[in-house]
Amino acid sequence: MIFRTATSNFIRRHTINLEGLQICPEKTFHWSGEYELNMNNRRTLLTELGVCETFNPTLPKSYQASPFRAAGEHRARVAASCFESDAAPRNFVVADTMDLWLNIALPDY
Repeated sequence: MIFRTATSNFIRRHTINLEGLQICPEKTFHWSGEYELNMNNRRTLLTELGVCETFNPTLPKSYQASPFRAAGEHRARVAASCFESDAAPRNFVVADTMDLWLNIALPDY
């Protein structure tokens, strides 16, 4: 997970486990767009990859045995690396991506 310092301080005050939190100095990902009445149709106005352009998460050992995983909005190969790094069988996996990441990865396949 990537959070700016102010956000991580807020989370710490609420005793949320931050093991595995990695703070990077780069700006975060930003996307803006317009949706039509049919929410399946949208137009991208701006995309700034920020830290997501080069970030590769490292899962702590204590996470690797967890039967649950969730990979947020990120490049497909980064999300996949979160699932490949464990030794325990996966009982439940959730992943999310958007066509931006799929289109960026397409030339690799």
